[in-house]
Amino acid sequence: MVRRTRIFHFGIGLILLAIVSLSGSIGEKVSSETSGYFQLRARVTTTSDWTQIIISGATLGALTEQVQADPGAQNLRVKAERGLSISKKQFDATRVTAIFTVFLADWQAPQLAIEVRKGDIGSTRIELFNANAEPERLIATYTSDGNIPGDPTNFRSFTVAAEAIQEGGPLTFPPAPAEKKVLAFYYPWYGTPSRPGGQWFHWNPQQRHYASTHTPLAGYYDSQDERTIERHIREARQAGIDAFIASWWGIASFEDQALERIITVAERMGFQVTIYYEQARSRDQILRDVRYILSKYAGSPAFLKIQDRPVLFFYGRVTGQFAPEDWAYVFQQLSQEGLAAFSIADGFQEDLIRGFEGVHTYNPVTLPLEQTRGLYRSNALRAKAIGKLFAATVVPGYDDRNVRQPGFVQDRQGGDYYRASWDAATSSQPHWILVTSFNEWHEGSEIEPSVEFGDQYLELTRELAERWKAPSQ
Repeated sequence: MVRRTRIFHFGIGLILLAIVSLSGSIGEKVSSETSGYFQLRARVTTTSDWTQIIISGATLGALTEQVQADPGAQNLRVKAERGLSISKKQFDATRVTAIFTVFLADWQAPQLAIEVRKGDIGSTRIELFNANAEPERLIATYTSDGNIPGDPTNFRSFTVAAEAIQEGGPLTFPPAPAEKKVLAFYYPWYGTPSRPGGQWFHWNPQQRHYASTHTPLAGYYDSQDERTIERHIREARQAGIDAFIASWWGIASFEDQALERIITVAERMGFQVTIYYEQARSRDQILRDVRYILSKYAGSPAFLKIQDRPVLFFYGRVTGQFAPEDWAYVFQQLSQEGLAAFSIADGFQEDLIRGFEGVHTYNPVTLPLEQTRGLYRSNALRAKAIGKLFAATVVPGYDDRNVRQPGFVQDRQGGDYYRASWDAATSSQPHWILVTSFNEWHEGSEIEPSVEFGDQYLELTRELAERWKAPSQ
């Protein structure tokens, strides 16, 4: 039951509008995410079997609006994730037209630089429209046709003046769906023989490969012990954490039994809790499980809510396992039963941004921090532009070699990595910050006090959370 690291990997191929996160200014007309954003409509028509369009010079995010394909297009895929992508079967010359909305902010240069690559067959035509106001206005067209001997990518490029894109803007972001909060992923899966009927569960210090990367300062504890839960809530408050996201593994599971006690203690202490939905075999199971969670727990004042809707987080194992239609079915059924939830998905795929109320990623630790920064800024831009909640994740460090071979290590660097992780996250101006983790001891990502680090990471979390929540931020 040890979690496998979830990190979002981007596809390649295809038509890709790459999102390059850059910062800087070019004068009075430059935007930032605090003042708003600018909007392009991009119409891409291709008869090539693949095309790549890379745009740089600003932070960009994009969403697919419309796709039209002539009969016969094979293996057609259209996406707007880290970019816009269209793919077809090799040598398929069927005409495909895709319309995308492109959001821009944080300009670095007085123009956008646009690189065009494509396959050896057919052509690609790009039409860009200023979409800051109605009617939309055509500001640039470019066609890449034929091939370039010796260049399998048939590379070409052009530029578009920033002023042409910024005219009529900036646009204002929709109101934030929630106030700033810091939440921490919380693992109520540890058992010990210390309570009646208890046994070692999820860790056993007598077994070398079934314990924890570091040693809990309070000793190996039982997650169903209310004194432990009380201590955790006190420590979380000390660190500026507003709520726990409790890992949940099914009705009547060990974690579910612990959750009942966590809710009881949280009510008593005025703390907030929600769940991290980890696994399911069918959409009907999701429906049963979520109905159970909402019916049993969401009525508690301790259950985290946004606009009176209970908040639920869904891990990437399940968000990636089921189709958008499955999630739409689940949420529609729950809504008809009066059990509407505020759902937040693990992943930045376009169908998740559109189909859920918010998005996050559980653990970005395998990415370089500058790449994480760009990932957050781009996806925060497109989520916030359509009124969705964006949560950025911070990690103090990572070491799962005790439970996986060969495992992965991100050294804590005496707290410097955690500080840099917060810097990358807050640069996207997220609605929420998520800490991975409060107590995932198997993967060495905990901020809970340890023999090795004392309460250093509680104190560092408090310092960084206070700074981020300050009104000037």
